[in-house]
This record gives sequence, structure tokens and C-alpha cells, in this order.
Amino acid sequence: MARLLGFALLLFPSLAIAAPITATVIDGVTMVPIAGATVTTRRAATRTTLDGSFTLDASDADVTIAAPGYDPSTERVAAGGLVLLFREGALAEVIQIEHRAPRAGASDATMLARDEIRNQPGGGADGLAAVRSLPGVGTAPPTAGGRLVIRGSSPEDSLLTIDGVPVPFLYHSFNNTTILPVAMIGAIAYAPGGFGVEEGRATGGVVALTTDDTPITAAGGEASASFTEASAHVAVPLWRKLSMRAGLRRSTVDLLAPVAVPDDLMIGFTTPPRFYDGHLQLEWRPRNRDRVAILALTSYDRLGIVNRDPVSDLPAELSATGRFGRVIATWKHDGTRVDNRLVAAIGADGWDTELGPAQELHARHAIALVRDDVSIELGARLALRTGFHVGLEDNQIRSRTFLLPGEGLPAERLDDLPIRDVDARYDANLAAAYAAVDLAATEHTVVTSGVRVEHYGHVHETRVMPRLQLAWKRGAVAVRGALGVYARDLDQLEGISTVLRPETATQATTTVEVELVEGVTVAASGFATARRDLVIEDTTDVDELPYRSGGRGRSRGGEFLLRARRGDSFAWLAYTYSRSDRDDGAFTASRPTASDQPHVLTALASTRRGAWRFGVRWQLSSGMTYTDVVGATYVPELDRHIPRLGAPFAARYPTSHQLDLRVERTWQRRGWRLVGFIDIANSYRHGRVVRYQYDPTYATRKPIEDMIPLPSIGLRAER
Repeated sequence: MARLLGFALLLFPSLAIAAPITATVIDGVTMVPIAGATVTTRRAATRTTLDGSFTLDASDADVTIAAPGYDPSTERVAAGGLVLLFREGALAEVIQIEHRAPRAGASDATMLARDEIRNQPGGGADGLAAVRSLPGVGTAPPTAGGRLVIRGSSPEDSLLTIDGVPVPFLYHSFNNTTILPVAMIGAIAYAPGGFGVEEGRATGGVVALTTDDTPITAAGGEASASFTEASAHVAVPLWRKLSMRAGLRRSTVDLLAPVAVPDDLMIGFTTPPRFYDGHLQLEWRPRNRDRVAILALTSYDRLGIVNRDPVSDLPAELSATGRFGRVIATWKHDGTRVDNRLVAAIGADGWDTELGPAQELHARHAIALVRDDVSIELGARLALRTGFHVGLEDNQIRSRTFLLPGEGLPAERLDDLPIRDVDARYDANLAAAYAAVDLAATEHTVVTSGVRVEHYGHVHETRVMPRLQLAWKRGAVAVRGALGVYARDLDQLEGISTVLRPETATQATTTVEVELVEGVTVAASGFATARRDLVIEDTTDVDELPYRSGGRGRSRGGEFLLRARRGDSFAWLAYTYSRSDRDDGAFTASRPTASDQPHVLTALASTRRGAWRFGVRWQLSSGMTYTDVVGATYVPELDRHIPRLGAPFAARYPTSHQLDLRVERTWQRRGWRLVGFIDIANSYRHGRVVRYQYDPTYATRKPIEDMIPLPSIGLRAER
């Protein structure tokens, strides 16, 4: 099918405008694409699309570009070029204020623009595929539930946010697709560690997704259909300074599965993976420096599996349903000396799973929060940042099934695990406040010193977390460092207990970055993390959940990132070396963690050649660790074999690798842009082993491999 579509794209060159020039308009400070900007030439006028791009005839290279809230710009553009617009008066302010106070701390976050997000090879329609290609991000286990493994930390250790609001996951559970479509994503900030006092409740990294806040001056939108999903998104001005964005999306895998999946498979679908999601955002800009937005998000997932394998340890039937919803209200003020972001949110999510006739799991989560982040310039070299976060959370868990271990997957067969009944309800309320000072100590140095205080209502524990960041930049060389304390309270089943202490980590990071030539940078980082009060499995009391505090852990390693950006082309080479270990008490030996992955290497490139865009990504990852079964003993009283386990997490699954490919063909016609694309993840279909399944006697085993996504082949129309 991929070959047929590629052949079909070659049959219609007549639809393309002869010798076109395609360029992109972006904000000169945030580097976010500007949609709806007016592009005027001697003979014609057009507007930029949602990703900030526009296409003109080669003879119209001299253009004037204007957008609400920005100073206009007149210049000659080249194919694949970038046009920078600056907010009204921004350039004048830079000239008048030589030593303006720093507006942010010495953050080590990596920013991803929308075109890097959308054009990731192997990403399909996944907005976070680009994050999984960055250094520090390892391969997540199948139990991660849409979370990420960052610098050897557990998936639960990292924070995921949408417009500053924490969310339990950013992926649809069964399709590995971001719950927010790319058309709504403005940018993604990825901080693998050493982040500032603004964020908390995390001991790993932070992935902060922000929605598109480009002013809407004209109606636009896009529609897309592929083998994996179909979606539609519109952006329209409503009245004066009021505008709206809205969209719907549905998976199409479940529509194709009855045709593509044979009926005689040992493991088949009763309900193929299916998801729906929708978003609605109302935006009001009373003044150029103020923005008020209300965003409503919802998603739904469903899956049904039938298991016909007589030796499998999985239930004969499984059905799962997930629901997620948030309403987020934001007021953002960008002043000359005071910036403020006020956010309020409410939401609920739930999960229902049936495992055969006798096992079930039901979970509910509701949240309401308010947070405020303020930055104040106190002088030419000094700025104060402060804020608070108050959240109310209600959690309910009712289950009758086996308990998964706190790390990894169980070594023994799942049908040998004991069944436990859990019926609990608990709050996870949070009250937090922070303050930090940004000091421009010299012309080249910024020092940020701050403290964050968090109180966890359920366990009545308070943590005080000092953090220090340093940034030095001179010419093409930049050096950044951070040292800080981080903490998080527990969630899911571990959150039921009122005696488990919050897990705490001390992080130290340092980064050296050099701009080799314009648009090409190379960065090397080192990191070390010490963790304490980790949850330990304790089965001494069979009437209680098998958890207690007292474990200690360590992660250390280095990262390398070579990143290039020229016009419409981008590429990077990322490598991470990381080791993670822990001990489960004062008198236990150190062992690897389930998230220990020594090597992750990623090479990626995406380039535009006329109306075509080509992308390739190759990734190599060490296998995850697991506990091996070294033998078994038959117990007549139980009439089954009991496995003998090797050293905890001393074995490792095979190394995984995959090659992802993406090809696009663009046609421009009367203000519309039509994009045909082929996106193939894991093109040579190399399976990643995520578990071994043993026979009932534990004499033989077979590998269970991760699902390989279907190729994403489709069309997208934009205006």
C-alpha cells in the first residue's frame, strides 16, 4: 500500500505551483510559528497556515509580512527560509535597556517547535514522538501507562503538564498517540532534570506541553485521514478580539482491524483499539499583552481482547475502557516588568478493566486546582519569580485481581499470582509555594536561587526543596548547571497508605553547549541523582498492601546532542549513557532498577526539497532489565510448579532497534494546501521483547514482543 500511494503521488505533478518558494513565519523570541499572518507581494497576498508557512511564486520573493500584535517586516525570502516577527516595541526595548533583568532561570529545557513535532519520522500523528527522540528518554515498559522513562527514573517520577496543569498521562492508552492533536500544540518544553522551583511533585523530569496561542486573524483549519486516525480542526475569529479553536479526532485502526487481522489468531480482538478525543478553546485578547483562554479536553479509549492460547498466562478475555477530561482556564499577562500566568482547572478521569469473569479493576480520579506564576523585574539585573499551587484530588480504587510489582513485570506466570481485593478511597491534596531570584551577576552570568515548599495532605508531610541554577554564556559557548532537591507523593495503589513517606531526590546536572555555526549546536551533559524513601515491596503482613518506605536509589550518566536547523530542514544525533540502581533496605545489596538502560542512540533528519519532505529516524536502545527464572519446584499440595527466581533485575532483554521513515508531498492551490504522507514506524519490523512467558512447568519460555504500529498513510488538507 505504501508503494501504491507513493506511485500515486508521483502522477499529479501538475497540481503544484511552478518553482514555489515556501517559507515560515515565526515569533522572534519564542520561535513558535505564527498562523494567520498576512503576506503581501507586488502582485498577490496570502496568509500563513497553522504551522506558520506560506508559499509564493519564485518571482514574488520580496514580501511584507504583518500580524496582529507584531511589528511588520519587509524582506526578501528564500525557499525554506524563516521570517522572524517581533512583538510591538520589542526591538526598541532591547535597544533601550542594555542590562535588562533576566526573565527566567537558568533552565536546561529543550524546546521543540511545531514543525519538529509534526514531521517526526515514525511519529504518525503523535505529538510527543519528538520527545522520545531526545537524549535522556529511555524505552518505557508496557506498564508505563503513557508516561516516560527519563534518565533512568521510574515513569511515575516525571511530571506531564498541559498549559501548566498536571495530567496523569499524555498518550492514549492503546494507540500511543498524544491525547492533544498536533494542530493544537504550540510547543513542548522537555527538562530531563534540574528544573526550577516553578514545578514540583516530580523527582525525574518535566514535559510541559503548551497549546497554540497564535492570534487568530482569519478562519483556518485542517482535516486529516490516515490508516491510524481521522481528525478535523478549525480556528476562527468570532467577534472582535474573541476567537475559537475546536477539533475532533477518531482512531481508524479499529475500522481496519477486522480486515487486516485474521480471525484464527491465538490472541485477537473483540474490540480493536479505539479512541476518540475532542477539544474546544475560546480565546479573548482584551489588550496586546493579555490573553484569556478556556480549554476543554476530553478523550475516550476502549479495547477488547480474546485469548485462545491454551498455554498463555493471560486471562481468556480482557476488556478495558479509559476516560479523561479537563477544563483549563488561563489568564496570561506579558508586561514590560511584570509577567503573570493564572491557571484554574477541573477534571476527572477513570479506568475500568475486566479480566475474565472473576477479575476486575476500577479507578476514578477527580481534580481541581489553582496555580499562579508571577515574574517581577526588580532592577536592571534582578528579577523575582514567585507563585503557588493548590490542588484537591479525590481517588477511588476498587479491584479484585493480582497486584503488579512496583517495578517491572512479575517474573512468574500471571495466573500463578495471588488475587487481592482492594476497595479504597483517598485524597491527594497538595499545597505548594515557591520563590526564586534571578540575578545577572555579570554580563555573561545568571544565577538563580530559589526554594519550593510542598505539603501533601494525605500523608501530612511537608518538604522544603532548595534549588540553585547557574548559566554562563559568552559568544558561542554556554555552560549551565543545577543542584536541587525534588519530591513527590505517591499515587495509584501506593497512594492509599497514610504511612508511606514522599519519595525524595537530589539532582545535580551540568551542560556545556557550543554553537558551531549558525543553526548548528552541540551539547554535552552530565547528571547524577540520589533518591531516598523509595517504596519497597514487603509481604510480611498479608492483610496489608505490600509496601513500605526505606529504599535508596541512584542514577548517573551523560548525554550528547548534536542539533542542526537550517530553514525547513532539521536533524539531530542524540546519545545517552545512563545507569540506575537501588537497594531495598540498609542490609540489602544494590541491584539494577527496572528502568536501567545503559545505551540509547538516536539519529534523525528531516528535510524539504521543493514540494517533497523526507524524514528518517533510527534508534538503538538497550533492553530493559528483568528477573530471570532459573528453575522450578513441583509442589504436590498446590499441584503446580513454583519458580525459583534469579537475582532481581540482573537479566536484560535483547537490544532493540528500529528504522522509521516519513515522506510527504505538498500541493498548493487557491489558498489550500494538500499534504499526502507516508509514515512508517519500525520499517523492518524488528520486535522489541517486553516480557518472557513461561509454560506451566517453567521449562520453556517464549518472548512477548511490543506491538508494531501500522503504517500511517493519509492526506491532510490545511487552510
